[in-house]
Amino acid sequence: MPGQIPAPLFTTKFNHGKRSFFFDVKKTKQDKPYLKITASSLKGEEKQRAYLTIFDTELQEFCQAVSEAAGFISTKA
Repeated sequence: MPGQIPAPLFTTKFNHGKRSFFFDVKKTKQDKPYLKITASSLKGEEKQRAYLTIFDTELQEFCQAVSEAAGFISTKA
């Protein structure tokens, strides 16, 4: 139906304290998959959300950059 938000193809989440992270795989109108990452947190009584959309053509480089940053952090800890 027009105006309805389609259900994700895949979804997973994790919670850490007052923050939650949602990882949803969805499809564009052209039937291409993309990853939508939502960070949700509580600041006082207010719920805040931030979104990041990674398209399939960017996914490999995105994952590599995250892995490099995580590797750097783990060597400094």
